[in-house]
Amino acid sequence: DCPDLVPPAVADYAAFGERREGGMGVVWRCRDERLRREVAFKVMKGAFRSRPGSAGRFLREARLTALLSHPNIPPVHE
Repeated sequence: DCPDLVPPAVADYAAFGERREGGMGVVWRCRDERLRREVAFKVMKGAFRSRPGSAGRFLREARLTALLSHPNIPPVHE
């Protein structure tokens, strides 16, 4: 049983679509039930969760991406 293959169980988000893998994350197609919009939901791969520094690296990537504004880069909401 691989946790990376299971959609995230997070309040207000419902996975409904395919998943894609990146370097250290898995991205799910989800729906934000509160705001009624489609979102990409990225979670850290299980193999990285116990590695020192991985959480900080993952957060830095999100912060840097949040600074960007381009039609081909999805916005970061939280």
